[in-house]
Amino acid sequence: MQVFAACVRTQGDATAYKTYKDTRPPKFEQDAIQLVIDLLDNDTTPAEPGFSVHIAHLADATALPMLQVSRVSPLSCCIH
Repeated sequence: MQVFAACVRTQGDATAYKTYKDTRPPKFEQDAIQLVIDLLDNDTTPAEPGFSVHIAHLADATALPMLQVSRVSPLSCCIH
């Protein structure tokens, strides 16, 4: 919320797409994906049959290499 408030103060229009986009820097998505990968890589409990991970609405192309080298399997994503 602090990032959004700072963008509104500097950009002025809380309804503008640029303001929305500025409140979601690529680093946020990268950190979230890395957290999921780390948690799953460090989990030693057996997965249920059919268990898979889906990263929905991937907006940052720089996160793709993180997913490609991940040992999490199966893993899928929806790129936008």
